[in-house]
Amino acid sequence: MVEIHTQSAQSHIHREKVKVDIKARMLCYGVVADPEYAVDLANTYHLDRGFIHGTVFMLDGTDPVNTAFLDRLPGAQDPVRLIRDSNGPAVIQDGHRFQCEPLAQPRVLAKPLVDSTIGAFFSLHSPTTLFTAPVRQCIFITVGRPCTFCTFEGGKIRKLSLPDFERALRDILEESPSISAIAIGGGTPNLTDFGATYYGDLVSIAKTMGLSVSVEIVPPKPLERLLPLLSTGLDSLIMSIEIWDETTRRRVCLGKGDLARSHYLEAWSLGLERLGSGSVTSVLLTGIEPLRSTRDGIRELTSIGVIPALLPFREYADVRLRGLKPTTHKEYLSISQECGILLHRAGLDPRRQLGCTECGGCSLEILMYRNASEIVLDLD
Repeated sequence: MVEIHTQSAQSHIHREKVKVDIKARMLCYGVVADPEYAVDLANTYHLDRGFIHGTVFMLDGTDPVNTAFLDRLPGAQDPVRLIRDSNGPAVIQDGHRFQCEPLAQPRVLAKPLVDSTIGAFFSLHSPTTLFTAPVRQCIFITVGRPCTFCTFEGGKIRKLSLPDFERALRDILEESPSISAIAIGGGTPNLTDFGATYYGDLVSIAKTMGLSVSVEIVPPKPLERLLPLLSTGLDSLIMSIEIWDETTRRRVCLGKGDLARSHYLEAWSLGLERLGSGSVTSVLLTGIEPLRSTRDGIRELTSIGVIPALLPFREYADVRLRGLKPTTHKEYLSISQECGILLHRAGLDPRRQLGCTECGGCSLEILMYRNASEIVLDLD
């Protein structure tokens, strides 16, 4: 009986290793299907390209993965192929079959809103997490100082009005009552408080509907402008430095790069002071700077109580940053495994950070943290 249980445990561990590998490849290289099947899936699950790219799949029926599908990645070396299985779309690797259905989007997203649809501002990122970008433009692009990896728009800044935001959110929750969290992550609307006041008003609306709320924002100057947002009942805060190496960041983040790392450190400290350890996240993009710099960032962030979210840079057709050698999924797995171990040592569980980070659809932290004690990946 003990031997049977051991074999069962070993089989489970192997399956989890394969699943982590598949998710890493999905995040780095995207997903493909035969053209006719891709159209069928888009129609069945109400998918579209969206303005910031990404299609969410439920890997193994449990783990969301937000990656390229309808938007192809130029030069992606090893995309994950979906097969048409009798039980639905699936991925098969190393003798394991994984259900891999797109996450069906609420039908109400097709409802008109402003001069577009609700789906132009909202999308479901997991069965319980809604994402919203109520500002589709970014002031840094508008003034000619963009982050060169970004797919947001430039032009005139147009914010979704508070009544329109509230009305759309109520419509979505009426159709999808299982949603418990909303991640607010639009573009930066101005150069004064970087949207802190506006996003704070949205948080107040979402909290009246019983939702957990996270906000992603550039830390304003002076930092006192962040205090009203931190007093709204906000559950977690994302202030993404993206690139740890200062020279590289100034080169690829033309506007945001003017904010020194020391300013981010002060902002993270303020967020942690008000919201608690593990309640603040910073995205680190892998593949733009040397991995050793990203590792330095992971070590410092986890040491102060901030959760690093490692996202592999994907070279969509409309990004300004071109010609980089893409991060391989093996490199991404290696650095994500290190991050998972450091999160464990620091007692930082990304699943406890309500809103965006707990979803886990854009990175590997959830899987790596969950399996850190039993899975050591063979990365040779």
